[in-house]
Amino acid sequence: FEMDHSQILTIGERAYNIARAFNAREGMDRKDDTLPWRVLYEPIPKGVSEGSHVPPRELEHMLDEYYQARGWSINGIPTKTKLFSLDLNDIAEEVGA
Repeated sequence: FEMDHSQILTIGERAYNIARAFNAREGMDRKDDTLPWRVLYEPIPKGVSEGSHVPPRELEHMLDEYYQARGWSINGIPTKTKLFSLDLNDIAEEVGA
């Protein structure tokens, strides 16, 4: 049972997109992709990241970039194109954006 590196990556990508599509089917989308209040609003008190936090506007920008890199819609739902490319045709028809 041999697999090369790209096959293993594809298996992982398929699994991640299946999980995301399941969550989308259950009503989860961009509104649910957030960070704890503390991370968004409270600066880190000490250490190398002292004073840092992730303002909501920055999180929105990061989500835009992440969804684009994943091949998902602006709402964080795997697109039909992405799901078809992973040979997840049934899921693409049911959930794909």
